[in-house]
Amino acid sequence: MFSRLLFLCFISFSSLVSPFFAVAKPDMTIKTGKTVADTGAEGYRFVRLTLSREDTIQHRQIDYRVNLAIPTTPTPDEGFPLLIMLDGNAALMEVNADLLAQVSKRAGPPPVLAFLAHDNDLRIDGDARAWDYTPAVTDAQLSQREKRPGRSYGGADQYLAFITHDVVSAISQHTQINMQKRGLWGHSYGGLFVLHALFTQPEGFAFYAPVDPSLWWGEGYILKEEKSAANTLNSTQGKSLFVVTGSGGDKNRSHKDRNDPALAAIYKAREAVPGDEISRLVERVNANNVNAKHITLPGLSHGATLGASLPEVFAAFSEFTRSNN
Repeated sequence: MFSRLLFLCFISFSSLVSPFFAVAKPDMTIKTGKTVADTGAEGYRFVRLTLSREDTIQHRQIDYRVNLAIPTTPTPDEGFPLLIMLDGNAALMEVNADLLAQVSKRAGPPPVLAFLAHDNDLRIDGDARAWDYTPAVTDAQLSQREKRPGRSYGGADQYLAFITHDVVSAISQHTQINMQKRGLWGHSYGGLFVLHALFTQPEGFAFYAPVDPSLWWGEGYILKEEKSAANTLNSTQGKSLFVVTGSGGDKNRSHKDRNDPALAAIYKAREAVPGDEISRLVERVNANNVNAKHITLPGLSHGATLGASLPEVFAAFSEFTRSNN
């Protein structure tokens, strides 16, 4: 019954987001437009927060927004689980009222969903996310394929501290949160950030959901972090890693995509790590005292996995919160 429900949820969800499923290279000019945060959904109410942080590396203020979906059910004594979602504008565009209604009706306390984004109306803010989501590395660790005019990398540590302290604190002012059941979701560079958080600050969250993470970035730098984190992960308790990837979808790229220099550089950069490295990473992390699982969505490109992962992640997070009492 559960598998059938999840399948129906995915079919309904994918019909909503079909305009993005064929996109191999994200259009950075797409605006958010009207979303479920504006139209409403059964079982949830929405609140928008705005926050700022001072980036001490780039010496500037960076502004963010959080579209906060709060369950309308009575607050549990221990508080609601919390799932923070990077690229919050893009994720919010992929969610409809039916999906949220299903999430709210699952057994156990429904989660608070925090759609965290830079404070603008862009679906994806490419340069801003490149800074926030990537670890600090030396210039020599970046290949020429990753160096682009106007794009900087290395702000992940400050951004992670901002999320775990300022963002969580701001959310807690609007509803009670179960601090033992916090989750983090991210796609692509966001998935890289989720893994960075697990490997460097595993106490920050209990549930980690990277979707098609950019393991290749920095010539596979995140794999070095994983190796260094082995002892730390072994000493943690109750952590869960839920990885979602696509398979086969990028084979259907158009002729135009295949000749796009930026896309060609990305696909070339992915050769920095073997194609099956994510499966091996999950196996290694699972051996280091983390409940790690990897699922593959067949026929989906890298870009398509962003939206398609959400029903799967919501279901996995719900199961995690029920089974970790």
